[in-house]
Amino acid sequence: MGILGTIGVSSSIAGVERSVAEASASAAADTRLSDAVQQCGRSSGVNLGDEDRTLTLDVRGKDDSSGVSYDRYFCILGKLSAPSKVISHIEQTTSMDGRQSESWDGITIEWSYHPDRGSDSVITLDD
Repeated sequence: MGILGTIGVSSSIAGVERSVAEASASAAADTRLSDAVQQCGRSSGVNLGDEDRTLTLDVRGKDDSSGVSYDRYFCILGKLSAPSKVISHIEQTTSMDGRQSESWDGITIEWSYHPDRGSDSVITLDD
């Protein structure tokens, strides 16, 4: 009985360790952000960080001479399969709304908007 119990516990521990390793490998292999940037084109105002798990977008405003165009911004959101409710929320945000946040399919976006400075967004892959 003691040997079988030890074997059972060892198998359970090995299974948990394997699951943790697989989850880590899966998280590390998530290339959605870098793929979206590659497909829509990199430009000033597009910054990948945290081993391609964070995407910061500085969208050009009225007073800006550089930054991401809104066409490229919405291209990236499209490649990330952002639902229409998220797109609508972003499009309807005013400078009075402050920082906003939405999530879908393991992705979180936080953004703010000002007509002079444009929209600033941080998109992250959830753990």
